[in-house]
Amino acid sequence: MTDTMQIAATEHGVVRIFAVDLAGEAADRFTDKPDDGGAWPLQDALGATELDAEHVEVFAVDDLEGVGLAGYIEEGLGLPSQQIVPDRGMLDQVKGTVVIVFSAAFGETEQTLTPRAPLRWVATYQDNVDIPQMIP
Repeated sequence: MTDTMQIAATEHGVVRIFAVDLAGEAADRFTDKPDDGGAWPLQDALGATELDAEHVEVFAVDDLEGVGLAGYIEEGLGLPSQQIVPDRGMLDQVKGTVVIVFSAAFGETEQTLTPRAPLRWVATYQDNVDIPQMIP
């Protein structure tokens, strides 16, 4: 896993994908933000000072039957296929629970993430990359 991830206050359009190396209810307890304002294990494991749950997706890869993680990232999130194609094989090998963190989750707060187990960084993509256009 990458040791640290720098988040700029002006960051936008970045999508970070993590696998959660826990199963079933343990994964749910880890990813669910407590209603009582208590510690959120996901935020702690990311090392994030600010994390807005409204901009975090958590799901089981098995729920993407027929699409797969790579297909979801490309088609569901609309990320450029040029970024996804080289990682397709790796993405389709990811199993269990996945966490997708969008730039907006950091609330325009500059911070340094220090992800640790049970999180495992999978990939980072940019959704607003200039892609050369093919001219017919």
